[in-house]
Amino acid sequence: MQEDGNADLRTEIEKKFAKFSEKYFGVAKTLPIPSTPDNCGAPHLELHSNGLISLVWTERGREIERLETQKIDVFLFWVFREMVKAIAIGRERENSHKNHKNDPRRVWFPIAVNEMAKISQSWANELSTEFDETLRRSPFMDLK
Repeated sequence: MQEDGNADLRTEIEKKFAKFSEKYFGVAKTLPIPSTPDNCGAPHLELHSNGLISLVWTERGREIERLETQKIDVFLFWVFREMVKAIAIGRERENSHKNHKNDPRRVWFPIAVNEMAKISQSWANELSTEFDETLRRSPFMDLK
């Protein structure tokens, strides 16, 4: 849970997010992750006294996913990963009328990687590796 002693950590996270968001959006933005759960599937931030940073998703009072790190840059990678995935999926949906037979990931995976590269090439490489692992477990499924 967030504690008063973690105000400095929250401030450092906010500063780094503003820096990366300015690089991506052209304007510094505030961290869009609240410190309390909304229980509707959106993530929230938990800061712990031992320096642990948690990104937690809850729905209907139940925790559905938790990612934890002590590195601000790792946390911010997770935040921007979610943002670029949402942007990429939106663009894929805008153009989905073009080919209903292809697995939509064929379109949105590369868009997400390209968007992430606007922030950090190493983050784009990491996201690409994650997508490769996803495809190893769940290959594209195009309709014939």
